[in-house]
This record gives sequence, C-alpha cells and structure tokens, in this order.
Amino acid sequence: MKKFLSMALALIMTFGAFAQINTHRLESAKKENTIERNLKAPKFDASSAKKHVVSQSKAMSVEITVGTINPLSVEATFTPNSEVVEYYYLAADANEGSLFSQYVSLYQMFGMGIEDVVMGMSDNYDAPATGTQTVTLLGDFITPGAVNTIYVAAVDANDEVSIFTATYTATQLGGEGDAMVTLNIPQDSITPFSFYLEATPNDQTSRYNLVLIDHAQFTELGWNQDSVLAYFASGATPYYAPIATPVNDLDPATTYYIYAEAFNVNGVSSGLISQTVTTSTLGGSGTAAVEVTVSGVTVTTATLSFVPNDQTAYYYYMILSESNFDNAGFTSDADVQAYLEQENDRQYSQLAGTLEGLTPGTTYKVYAIAYNAEGVVGSIAPTLFTTIANGGTGLAEVAVDVDMVDGSAVISAVPNDQVSYYYFGIYYGIDELDDDYVFDYLLQNGSTYIEDIDTEITEEDFDESELWGVYAIPFNANNEEGTRVAIRFTPEGVVSLADVELSSVSLYPNPASSELTVSATSSINRIEIANLLGQMVYENATLGSNQATINVSALQQGAYLVRVFTTEGTMTRKLIVR
Repeated sequence: MKKFLSMALALIMTFGAFAQINTHRLESAKKENTIERNLKAPKFDASSAKKHVVSQSKAMSVEITVGTINPLSVEATFTPNSEVVEYYYLAADANEGSLFSQYVSLYQMFGMGIEDVVMGMSDNYDAPATGTQTVTLLGDFITPGAVNTIYVAAVDANDEVSIFTATYTATQLGGEGDAMVTLNIPQDSITPFSFYLEATPNDQTSRYNLVLIDHAQFTELGWNQDSVLAYFASGATPYYAPIATPVNDLDPATTYYIYAEAFNVNGVSSGLISQTVTTSTLGGSGTAAVEVTVSGVTVTTATLSFVPNDQTAYYYYMILSESNFDNAGFTSDADVQAYLEQENDRQYSQLAGTLEGLTPGTTYKVYAIAYNAEGVVGSIAPTLFTTIANGGTGLAEVAVDVDMVDGSAVISAVPNDQVSYYYFGIYYGIDELDDDYVFDYLLQNGSTYIEDIDTEITEEDFDESELWGVYAIPFNANNEEGTRVAIRFTPEGVVSLADVELSSVSLYPNPASSELTVSATSSINRIEIANLLGQMVYENATLGSNQATINVSALQQGAYLVRVFTTEGTMTRKLIVR
C-alpha cells in the first residue's frame, strides 16, 4: 500500500522567475553546511543502533572494583555471577553537558536507553567479556578532575540486559603554568578534499577547545576572534588528550581556520591559537568538460553518470524535462547557467545513479556545466534523452474509487491501457476552492504515476480537515489529456464526483509562437489565458462558436494555462509560447 502525503491548498504561494523548478537529482552525500565543524561532536547512525530488552529479573550481578585512577583512564575489575553470559563496559562522565550525555540524548530520541548506549559504544563492543577480568578503561568520555561512572551492560541467556555502575573521581590533568596547544598540519597531507590535523597540548593544559571554520563563511557572517572565543565559552565540547586525525569532506581550493584555546588547572586561558590551511586546487587552465552518459532508459527510469575531465575544477548539474524548462521561465541554456551559478551547489567528483519517477515519453535535458581552475566555463549545451512511451493513443482514463471503511477513506486509482502517465493528488483545505483551481495546482506541482495506487486517509487524518479531495489527470502516449477525475469526501462519505472529458478540447499548434487555435466539440463561451503566477494575460467572453483563433505573438516565452469555458464544462490546458 502506498501512503501519499496530503497537502493543504489553503497555503499555496506564488513564485518569482526561476524559483519554482521541478528538477531531478542523483542521490549523493551532502556535506554539512555550517560555519563551524566540531571535530568531537557526537555522531549517531540510527541504522546501526540496536534496541535491547531490559531484564526485569534481579538474578544477574556484576561486582565492579575500581583500581588505579588516572586523568584519562581507570583500572577496573569486573566479577560477574553465573547468570551473566557476557558483558560490555564503558567509563564516562555522565554529568549534564558532557559528550556522553549528548549521546544519551541522541539515543533517547530514537526510544533507546542507557543500556543501548553502553552496548553500542563500549570499549569492548566487538569482543564481549566473560568471567572475571581486570581492564584499563580509556576513551573520549572520561573527564579529568570530575566524577565519572563505570558502566557494565550484562547480558543473560535470554539476551536481556541489566546495567551495573560504580563511580570514581578522575585525577586532575595539567598544571598551574602556561597552557598551550600546538597545531600541526603536515604539508604532504593536504589534498583537495582533506588534510591531517595534529593537536598536542602541553603538560600544563587541563583542557582545550578546538574548532575548524570555513574562512569564506567566517568572513560572510562577520565573525572575528572574539566570535570564536564566544563560541568556545557557550559550551563547546572540551578536549583533553592529543588528537591526530584526518579531516575529510572539504572543498577544493578553500581556506580553513583551525582555532584552539587551552586552559590550565586554574582556568587561565592561553588566548586564541590559530592555524590556516588551504586545500589543493582541482583542474587546470584548459577546457573544462564533464562527460555525461545516459543508459538503461525505461518508461520511468534512466541511469546517468557524470565524469569531469582533469581540467575541471568544479561543475554544476541539473536534470529537467523540456516542459519544466519552459515552466521555470527559462528561454536559453544561459538562463540555466545563471540559475545554477546563483544556486552554487558545486560538484567536484564523479556522480552516478538511477533517476526514478520520470514521465513516460518525455524528453529530458541534462546540464553539466564545468569550470576550470581559472573560472572559465566550458560548454553549457545539455545532453538530451527521452523516456520510453507508455500506454496507447486512445482516451486515457483512471478509475478512482473512495470507500469509507471503519472511519477511514480507502482510495484506489487504476489507469486503463491507454494511459501513459497520470497526475494524482489527495488534498485538504479545499473548502473555498473549486475543482478547476485544484486541477491547475495538480498540473503545476503534482507527481506523475503509471501504476495502480492504493492508499487511505485515516481517522487521524480527518482531524486536519473534514473535507478532502482526490484528483487525477491522465495522459495518453501522444501526451493528450484524457478524462479528469475529482472526488470530494468527508468522514461520512463522498460529497461530489466530477468527470470532465478533455479530449474534446484541443490547442494547436502547441507550442505556439504567433497564432493559437482553440477547438471544442461544444460551444465555447469564454477563453482565459493566465501565466504561472496566476496573472490573466488574455480573456474573451463573446465567442459562442466551437473554434477560436488567438494572437499570442505579444506574450512572453514560457508556460501558460488556457481555461476553456464551454456548454459542457470548464477545461484547462497547458500552453507553451515560444
């Protein structure tokens, strides 16, 4: 069963030029867009975490004996009883604001408890302990000079878990002299996307703060050294031990600041310590280009790859249908280039993936606009591909049914064999809107489908609104619109049903550049043409015949909606002016 996200039409917005663009994207990892990067911030992968069953029995026990205590380590002896099959251990500062407490909060957001945190992040995660053992606990979670907790997660034969704890106070780190942190970035570690960072505190340092900041964003937001100190003072996660780590997922030819501040045992600051690094540049001074390959094209899918050449420093890409190109107000490839430069979503490496949800029998434009290391753009011409047509050339129809079952609306949509694709949407907030308005919205913003649909609106959904509507607009393989369906319903049942056959109305030529002919099988009372902002650009209310010719040469290039009022009903068609 496919569950659709409903949309309230009471909050429809208008958009300016280039703002409403229906494009397709390949799935790719996105870097976090933030001014600062906390190298010690908690990271949580919900897909790898496991929810464990807490034991209700008191049969298990683990005796914890604390041995030698150091600032960043503690020796402990664990003595489990015979009910314990295996156990996991961890030492951490559990006080509010600590790194460990942040992890606990993240786990709790996913309905997990302390037992899940300990087992998921224990020192012996890959090698559960058995029997009596004496171990030295290390890790990023211990805070020198603070009360820390030793956790043991014990597991019985039923795979149920119990937690046992013991507390101790870690010895203090550092001295009363001048605290200092030495920052080092080996020159040979710098690449376009990464570098290696070493931060080494001296023996007087009790704790230190560290952060990596993108210089461009730092400048754009008006930050200065006082801003960094204020960020540290606001509760940045402290470091205690030396670190040596690769810093990845950076942008080429980009300058980064590394800031640190160290404190001795009396809380005396070293002042701000800084280091600057610029990642290597990609590309060269030659012609930048991206090889675009399209393969495996089906009715609704296509596999694409983007491979930049060795002269490419970065590139932008966009995938959109020819109709969406017109709908966006684009009139040339240069318009697309201007939009992508403004969006500035740069790509640096190869991309590959499969696009899904494409419209059958539709031509798509694939832009890959590349720039060399000097910022000189290569070709901006797109690569074209066309999905395989579906359906037939007859009347496209979709059988839509709404059944009320136990307070829920069970909805189905079944296209006939002439349907190439169809728009389908379920909306609420339509009390003050007529069906033509909703149809217009569906054409501009809706999703297309080729398969049967089964979904439902539940009793809880009806809390959002009493009145709902389901709408469908099918098209055949010639891209000719078939019979529209609009069904409004409440928890009590269907309140209206309308089928409007639009094959009796035609526009030609479409696209048009000078004259447009509107033809219908019934008498035309009025014709209206509006742009996609809803602004009326043409109206004629004195026709009274089955055909009308309209001069559209004065209209700007782009997409329009033509509303035809006949004695049989009101019909809306999309017009492209070129």
